[in-house]
Amino acid sequence: MIRRPNSPARLVPYTGLVCIIVLCISPVFLNGYLLYVATVAAIYALAGVGMNVLHGYAGQISIGHGAFFAIGAYVTGILTVDHGWPAIATVVPAVLITAGLGAVMCLPALRLSRWYLGMITLAMAVVIDDLIASDQSVTGGGSGLIGIPPVSAFGHDFTAVEIYLLFAALVAIALLLTRNLRRSPKGLAMVAIRESEIAAESVGVSVVRTKFLAFVLSAALAGLGGVLWAVLNGAITPDQFNTNLSILFLLIVLIGGDGRLFAPILGVIVLQVMPESLTVLSTYRELVYGALLLVIALFSPSGLAGLWTDTLVPAVRGVWERARGTRPRRDTADSSSRVRVGSDVVAQKRLTTLPTLSNSNPAALSLNGVTMVFGGLRAVSNVTLDVRAGSTHGLIGPNGSGKTTLLNVVSGIYRPTSGAVLVDGEPITQHSAAARARAGIARTFQLPRLLDREDVITNLVVGAHRLRHGSTAQWIVRTAQARRDEMMQVDRALSWLDFMGVTHLQKRRAGDLSHGDKRLIEVGRAMMSEPRLLLLDEPAAGISHDEIDRLADLIRALQSTNMTIILVEHHLDLVTSLSEQLTVMNTGGLVASGIPSEVIKESAVIEAYMGKSSLGR
Repeated sequence: MIRRPNSPARLVPYTGLVCIIVLCISPVFLNGYLLYVATVAAIYALAGVGMNVLHGYAGQISIGHGAFFAIGAYVTGILTVDHGWPAIATVVPAVLITAGLGAVMCLPALRLSRWYLGMITLAMAVVIDDLIASDQSVTGGGSGLIGIPPVSAFGHDFTAVEIYLLFAALVAIALLLTRNLRRSPKGLAMVAIRESEIAAESVGVSVVRTKFLAFVLSAALAGLGGVLWAVLNGAITPDQFNTNLSILFLLIVLIGGDGRLFAPILGVIVLQVMPESLTVLSTYRELVYGALLLVIALFSPSGLAGLWTDTLVPAVRGVWERARGTRPRRDTADSSSRVRVGSDVVAQKRLTTLPTLSNSNPAALSLNGVTMVFGGLRAVSNVTLDVRAGSTHGLIGPNGSGKTTLLNVVSGIYRPTSGAVLVDGEPITQHSAAARARAGIARTFQLPRLLDREDVITNLVVGAHRLRHGSTAQWIVRTAQARRDEMMQVDRALSWLDFMGVTHLQKRRAGDLSHGDKRLIEVGRAMMSEPRLLLLDEPAAGISHDEIDRLADLIRALQSTNMTIILVEHHLDLVTSLSEQLTVMNTGGLVASGIPSEVIKESAVIEAYMGKSSLGR
């Protein structure tokens, strides 16, 4: 996503690709058993690529992917043995049937948490295994299917080396396509769901649809792996596809580094190739293998790919930058920008470089008798409020007064127990959070919800989800239009970073940022969607005075766009200076509403904040 500066350090990550290519090609020079092991590893890697889409990208757990592997193998076995199809002709029906089964399997579990999804997939895998083992007429029961023809084309039977090269090429194609998927809006939506489903919905991601896509693609790749398994071995039996196979696919991704492009390759090398290669150690084989897994778990919890990208590559790049004298000193990299950012010169620069917003239609918000009850707790009670289009409306109140709950109702995270939410006079009470975000409602959170494992640029580009269009296939093959859209969104993200004075953070992981910088990045992510209504939930909480000044400048600049803003805040000076109207809440209800300078003087407001005793002083 990021356009990196030209330097030899830029080439460091690509050495990983070179190593992978060498590992993939080297088995060509082998023969016999080791070549067979490498071919099986390629098959498992293909299934691992699918698991990486589901678990590494979308953060969902499946302990039943061995069932999809089995279905792909049995479809090929049935069509070739019983109906005389050539093996290559069974690929499409096997993949389609497996993808369809994956769609059916995941539907009951899509609205559940990831571990419940894992349990359901495990249960369904056990059912499928039992059906395969008990059906004598179609699957051959416990005896399986024998006589599956080898790979052939135009009358030529592939040799062992040619089969390996074919399977390795399929893995390479799968890696390329999933890399493109990862950079697409759908792929970024999956990553957003992995980090926080609520944050994903807040930028317009349909959680259910995105999980569905990840599951179907993952099942299809597992099914393709099953096809390759069947034609490689020429025979299949139910005991080849037990629960251990499903666990192996998950471990391949975890050991390799979930979410990393080459995780399936690295995981297969450790879990499949290396155990077979350690046979020369005889008695000590299991001890050495177990020690290796323990070292990976202790020193690289993000997997082997994480060890490479998060530790070794930054270390080499740091050595290179220090050698060239281009590495900034720690005491001037971030702290100096924070000192300077509060100055009038920088503030004026940000105001004059405000990115262009195409939307000029601010939303008017109306709440009619909104009530939100959790069990016996009435968090919001009969709130009626009108927010004028293009205005900044402040919302204050003591802790527990219902401010954040009210924002959650407006943004669709909660559906009110009673009452109605209207935008421009149209009711949106029944709309999902994602649908409201796609309609132009953006928000920040009381505690920043960023994609902590991703860099700052990616966090901002995710915010543009509602503005990005095109089919999934178009993005997977990276058409010219898809590439142009990606570059346009990256440029927009860079312009927002420049506007906020934090361009130097573009390559930093969001999880490594300071709290104040996280606040700014979250505002930038919301603005990437070009919202009609912006909900800011305590954006100044936990940040320094200089950062509050920077935040105030930012909000004033956003006000110049005629955007509708609802600002929830405890800093009275900040909220009263920025708001045209001010509403006070206490114990779930409205206490007062009007011009800020008058509202804060009302006795009911003083009592809500300081208690009754303060009124007599």
